[in-house]
Amino acid sequence: MRFYTLLKNGGCAKRIGEEFAKELLACSDNFDGIYNMASQFSNECFQAIGFECNISAFDIENFKYKWPTDCNIYIFPYNAIYFKKFEQFLSFLCQSLHEFQDKYMYYDAAYMEKNESPIELFTLMLAGWCNIYRCLQEQNENVAERFDEPLARINYQLLLGANKMRIDYGDDLPLLHKICDRLYRSALNGIFYDQAIDEIVNGLLQLFEEHFELFFKTSPDSLNFYNEVLNVKDHYKYYYLVYRRLEQMLHRYANESKLLILTNFLITKHMQTVYFTTIKKEPKRVVNAALEFLYTLNSTVLDANCFLNPLIESILELVLKNGSRLAAKVYIAIVDKKIDNDSIMKHILEFIFSKSVPISKISNLVTILWIYFPHMRNCDLYFKILLDDNLNLNMRFSSAHFLVAVYNKMLNDFGSIHY
Repeated sequence: MRFYTLLKNGGCAKRIGEEFAKELLACSDNFDGIYNMASQFSNECFQAIGFECNISAFDIENFKYKWPTDCNIYIFPYNAIYFKKFEQFLSFLCQSLHEFQDKYMYYDAAYMEKNESPIELFTLMLAGWCNIYRCLQEQNENVAERFDEPLARINYQLLLGANKMRIDYGDDLPLLHKICDRLYRSALNGIFYDQAIDEIVNGLLQLFEEHFELFFKTSPDSLNFYNEVLNVKDHYKYYYLVYRRLEQMLHRYANESKLLILTNFLITKHMQTVYFTTIKKEPKRVVNAALEFLYTLNSTVLDANCFLNPLIESILELVLKNGSRLAAKVYIAIVDKKIDNDSIMKHILEFIFSKSVPISKISNLVTILWIYFPHMRNCDLYFKILLDDNLNLNMRFSSAHFLVAVYNKMLNDFGSIHY
């Protein structure tokens, strides 16, 4: 079926999707027919992205393809109207095959033994498609990059449909999990293109939130999706969105076994490096979203020793530089799980010393931490440090400056009391 031509000429995406699904089902007792359908499907998909080629069933069967000479100069001719209709066709195709699979499950054993199921046929066709587009992109880096966006858009739509099928029927079809993983990896490339990023990021966030355990079970490294989005340059809107959705997932999974899987991923060194970069470099709105996420993440872990010191000190530095009360709250919440009160105070003093903080800044730091860390009002600790000859002289100076700031805060608070 020349489905793209039919779509372009005004055909109904839903009806054409259903008809193509029926043609695929006609191959249930003819394995050679699968190669024909895979080649037909691939040729039409390439035509939909403005790339003319002539893949044959023989090519697929023998894993040998002859590509047009203009691969290296290909430019995706995106037309929003036509391409949206093509995406609808892909969605309806998957939906139709899912419905046919539901009906297939009611057939008797004799019929099932003679005929391949709709989901098996779909999986085999997608296996051919995956092999074809990967071979195209493996020619060289230039070709791979030129086809990244259109293939990401196609494979994102196929992933949505294939994922629904594997939720219901994937246990009996391991190949479908591998196909979904390939489709996902291709779809992920769409986050680097302005016209595709919004739909793909929002769609994958929803997909991972609803089926987090499935993705982890079938392809653990697919969780790097979050890291990939947080590293897309200058897309602050999506950084904010990722932190918000991760925080929601921590709340949503609070009483579920998958919470442990999620938290173990979120406290990896790789992810903490991403949080560190966010706190150091990104706009205030994104930083606050990251801090609120970290506060929730800290509440889910039993031992805060999993948090790396550079990340913790970057949070404390926010308190010092920007006067962030949220950062103060998060910092105290994390270190309170790691060390005792005296050690927290010493950590703050060591940080002040390492940053050569002026007295005026120390006063601001005391004011902000006052609510979240009452132990800092205990002056005995400062005197112990001042009288400890084993400590660095500069450290003792920092303690003296901090003591003065604490004392002044106490005097100001006392003076503000009205009798």
